[in-house]
Amino acid sequence: MPIVSSASDFLFLLITVAIVAALTALGVRLFGYRIARKSRPVAALVCGIVVPLAIVLIAIALLATAPQGPPPNDGPAMLFLALTTLAFISAVVSFPTSVLLIYRENRT
Repeated sequence: MPIVSSASDFLFLLITVAIVAALTALGVRLFGYRIARKSRPVAALVCGIVVPLAIVLIAIALLATAPQGPPPNDGPAMLFLALTTLAFISAVVSFPTSVLLIYRENRT
């Protein structure tokens, strides 16, 4: 099964990649370079995990605050699964972005 089945899926994935890369770059800029002065691998790991961890924490918060409905109410659980899946997919973009930014900046 292809990951992109239509042009709208491709556009959604492209926008998601851009947002995750921008948030990762923001994390690298805010605290990644300070951590990199001591250890570049730790800085790359910390900056790479920020966005996926934030998505998982948002998913947990939304699940915890969801209203309890009758048994066919599976909306909160489905939203939790969708957000955790998005967190795993965002890690594919976030880790390489953080590694590239940390190692490129501190190479000179």
